Amino acid sequence: MHAPTCTSDGQTVILLGASNMARGFPTILRLLQTHLDGPLDIMAAMGHGRSYGAWSRFMVRALPGINPCGLWNHLAAATEGQRRLSAVVADVGNDLMYGRSAEELLGWLAISLQRLQHAGAESTLVSLPMCSLKHLSPARFEWIRRLIFPRQTMTWSELQPRIHRLDAGMRELAQRHGAHWIEVQSDWFGWDPIHIRPSHQASAWRSIFSRWSAWHPQAIANPGTPPVKLAGRNYRPAERIWFGRRQQTPQPVLHQADLRIYLF
Repeated sequence: MHAPTCTSDGQTVILLGASNMARGFPTILRLLQTHLDGPLDIMAAMGHGRSYGAWSRFMVRALPGINPCGLWNHLAAATEGQRRLSAVVADVGNDLMYGRSAEELLGWLAISLQRLQHAGAESTLVSLPMCSLKHLSPARFEWIRRLIFPRQTMTWSELQPRIHRLDAGMRELAQRHGAHWIEVQSDWFGWDPIHIRPSHQASAWRSIFSRWSAWHPQAIANPGTPPVKLAGRNYRPAERIWFGRRQQTPQPVLHQADLRIYLF
């Protein structure tokens, strides 16, 4: 794997998340390309069901936790020179469904935020979807649990107090580590209380990224960076387990003009 060789200009974007970030990645790339000055290095640790501190499995694929993954080994190179570093920390909460306590998850989250702060990143922490979760009935929770987390047995009554402790702790962590705090909006969600609706992907991520000082509210021209088309591309993270076999993929997965994408 090749560590980023950074120049004195351009920007590095760190994306930490799970299913919302993975589902919205094509939209995210388009927004970053059109609202940030290039050249861009994008380093993302994301994926359906992703944990912040431990290996997690989704169907036939397993990924390392965000904290132990290889992204952090490359963060030092990404901060060399005068490159601006911006980060988003999102999709917090999967670990509660894996039986982790709110306190343990907050400890993992603190590690991520502390590393970003130490690197000089301008970070945004995205809230839990409290606006939609407060309307969730036990029956609907059970249906969603069976669909998304079929191996877990957590009940809605067991999960609720953990959610509230996590929400309070996240607000405190954002303040402690100097991260922007953004509340998700109720209209981003539909019947599914945790995944952003496809029709609201662009507006939601634009709102999240707009907290960065590097963000241009109006689209800018980046003639050296043609839009990335993900269709048909096999973007694999640096490390994963696929059908029980460990796979490693050299990074970056894309090096195109003024854009490089690293997946972890």
